[in-house]
Parts: sequence; C-alpha cells; structure tokens
Amino acid sequence: MNRRNIITVILAPYILFGLYIIYEGSNSLTSNRFYYLEHAMLWDIFGIFLLFVVSRINYKFFVRISTYLLIFLIFAIIFTIFKGQSINGATRWIVVKGITIQPSEFIKPVIILYFAGILEKGRTVGGNVLSKLTIPFTSILLLVSLLTLYQKDLGTTIIIIIISISIYFLYIERPKQLYQLLLILSIFLALAVVAIIIEPYRLERILTYSSSQTSNSLGSGYQLKQILITIGSGGLFGKGIGYNIGKTPFLVQGTSITDSAFAIIAQELGFFLTTLFLIYFIAIISLLYYIALTIKDYQGKAIFITIVILIFFQSIINIFVNLNILPLTGIPLPLISYGGSSTISIFLSLGLIYSIIYFDDKEKDTSDRRSLYKRTKHS
Repeated sequence: MNRRNIITVILAPYILFGLYIIYEGSNSLTSNRFYYLEHAMLWDIFGIFLLFVVSRINYKFFVRISTYLLIFLIFAIIFTIFKGQSINGATRWIVVKGITIQPSEFIKPVIILYFAGILEKGRTVGGNVLSKLTIPFTSILLLVSLLTLYQKDLGTTIIIIIISISIYFLYIERPKQLYQLLLILSIFLALAVVAIIIEPYRLERILTYSSSQTSNSLGSGYQLKQILITIGSGGLFGKGIGYNIGKTPFLVQGTSITDSAFAIIAQELGFFLTTLFLIYFIAIISLLYYIALTIKDYQGKAIFITIVILIFFQSIINIFVNLNILPLTGIPLPLISYGGSSTISIFLSLGLIYSIIYFDDKEKDTSDRRSLYKRTKHS
C-alpha cells in the first residue's frame, strides 16, 4: 500500500466520525434534523474533490502562484472588514450567492506556501540570505496578523503565527538565525498581549480562565461552564452513542457542532473512549509526520511538516480550550467541527500533502528507472 492510500485509510474513519458528531450535536437545532449533516457532507464531498484536483498538480506550481493568492486573500479580508457579515460583533464572513465564506481560513495553507517559496530561495542561494528575509517575513506575518485581529479572530491569528514561525524554524541553518526567530517570536508575543489588553472581552476570558469563575452562569464563564458540565456528564463510560439525538445539547446555541464539538464527543463516549479517540488522533499526526520525513525534496518536506503542525495545533488548542486548559477562543476542530471554509481549507492542505507524496513517488520512479538503465548499459 502506497503512502497516499495509507493516509486515506487512516483519515476516512476520522472524517466519518466528524459527520456523526455534527449530526448528534445539531439534530435539534433546526426543524430539519439532517440540515447540518447534509451541508457538512456536501462540504466534505466538495473538499475531497478539491483534494483530488490539487493532488494531481505539482505543489511547486502553488508555491509559484502563492504571492498572488496571498495578495488576493489579503484584499478579501480587507473587503470583509468593511463589507462582510457581522456575527456576535466579529466581521469575518462574506456571502457570495448564498454561500458564507471566511477568507482568513484560506490564509493558513497559502501563507505556508508563500513562506516556503521565499525561504527556499534563501536556502538554495546560501550565504546570509535567510537573515535578510527576516524583515520581509516579519512584515507580511504582521500585516496578516493585524488584519485577522481586527476581525476579532484571535484563534486564527494564533494558528497563523504558529505555522509561520514553524516553517521559518525548519529553514534555520545557523545559530544567528535562531536568535532572529526568537526576536520575531517576542514581537508577536507582545502583539498577543496588546491584542488581549485592548479588547475587553479577550481580557475577560483570560480573567475567567485564571480565576475559574465558571460558577457565574450569567457572566463570561457561561459558555465554559456549559462545556465543562457537558464533558463531565459523560463520566468514565459516556452517555452512549445516540444520546443527543432529539435533545438540545447543554451548550451555547450552535457551538455543539463548531467550537465545542469535542464536548459532545466526551459526553457520549466518556473518559475511556475519548482517550482512545485522542490516541487515534495522535496516531494520525505521528503517521503524517513520519511520512513527511520520507519526502526527498526539502521544500516539499517543509510544507508537509508545517501542514501537520497546523492540524496538530489547531486540534490541540480546540481540545485544551474545551478542557479549560487554555482560555476560551474560537478555533474549529479540524475534520470534526462544522464549517464550510475551515473544512475546505483543511482538505486543500491535505491535497497539498497528497501532491507532495505523488510527485515524490514520481521522482523516485524516474530515479529508479535511470539507475536501472545505467546498470543495464554497463552490464
């Protein structure tokens, strides 16, 4: 079984489980109990189609056009800020022919490609070029971060900073460059502190987390309290599969299929089976990382590893927020949470992984044929 098929086999049950959780958490939210499930299935089918298309196109092509894609998405975010749809005080979405799109979700794979492109040039040229790229790197990342923060999307901003810092780290070759990375990290940590202080609701979430004020069911601890009650009600063995069918989840309206989907998992499966779910997730991440290390082209390997980091940290932050290990922030659980833009973004990222493997296999086949030809010629 080739590497792409192995990934497909291990991801398929995870994706199907995500659809089940969406059905469980949403069947009482509308009069049509299958409404969200049907939409989630459509997004998954469309995402798989895009994955297949992207997997057949050389990922280096996407690296080459990543500058144009990034510029387009930056303007899309700016347009969203002024003309977008506002929900709960946050303006992150635009509506195109009845379809709600969140442009910032697509920044994640595109910024990986963009930074892989400019950092690879620095690596291949050699010398001190990577150090000279520090200012452009920081400037682009700062611009994107400020735009997503202005949309009141701290979660997406954190993920973008994590994956950007990660791919920069992968291209470090000298100790001096590590110091530059630490300087960049310090700048964005300071930005995060400022972002929390200037927005009262963010500061309130931090204070709620630090003081464990979840007992205030009418204050900032309300959503967290509902999440913890839902998780705790699962106990060791869970309420059982199908528990939420026909019931209104004990969560803030709508979050049972988005940011708090993990709470539904823990409620129905309980501690032991939820632990198995987490072990399965870690197995997926470990497998993806191991396969990434087998890629020969360094740029492909760096993109692959950074996408694995994207999926890992986005999942871990979501789970830790639900468990009150981290302060409350809105980040979807990849391949589990409901959301068209986040789902398509992840499938596009997986498509890049498949593309990297596909063209790595082709390169190996070509290399093997050349070696065979040389041996045949000399014999």
